[in-house]
Amino acid sequence: MTIKCIECNLHWKVSIKKDIDPSGYICPRCSEKMKKSSNKKNKL
Repeated sequence: MTIKCIECNLHWKVSIKKDIDPSGYICPRCSEKMKKSSNKKNKL
C-alpha cells in the first residue's frame, strides 16, 4: 500500500499491518527531522 506523508507530500510504501494515525502518516525522513529539531531545542 502507498500513502502520502503529510509533511513532505511524498508517497511511501507502507505495510498494510502498520497502524496509521488518523491525522495522517509521517514518513521516517520527516520523523527523524522532527526528532533532531526537538533535541536541539531541548539542549538549549
